[in-house]
Amino acid sequence: MNFFRMKGPRLFLLPFSLLLIFILLAGCSKGQKKQAPLLPGQDWLDDMRGRIEKHIDDPTKKTQLLELVDQDEKTFREMYQETKTFYRAVYTLDKNYNSTQDDFRKLFADYNAVRDRLRNQTVENRFKTKALTTPEEWQHLSKTSKGEGIFEQLIQ
Repeated sequence: MNFFRMKGPRLFLLPFSLLLIFILLAGCSKGQKKQAPLLPGQDWLDDMRGRIEKHIDDPTKKTQLLELVDQDEKTFREMYQETKTFYRAVYTLDKNYNSTQDDFRKLFADYNAVRDRLRNQTVENRFKTKALTTPEEWQHLSKTSKGEGIFEQLIQ
């Protein structure tokens, strides 16, 4: 079928059909909401909250442990945001013909300082969690077997 030789009603139907398809596609995609970016470690955080709820009986200790997980979530969110900011800054410096080695060194030094601070917070919270638990409770919270824990998500 040669579209350039069409006449009469068929010539009218082609643009109309294409317009209808375009409208339908545009309308269907309009109602979709954008999802928030996946937070690295979110599955681990959710899993840890579930483990605390399941294996910690003391309500005071449970509340303290859940607060530590909330602090870890804030730390993960901050690290995620800092990393995005860092990559944007590297991109900006890379585009700038006049950027210097010192500009890059300062950017990396600042980013590494933030990473060190956030890493130390995470380690500190891990040992606070351990201090609040018995050896048996700690085993339940730190288990890494598939289906029982998803700590592997963070270390893979």
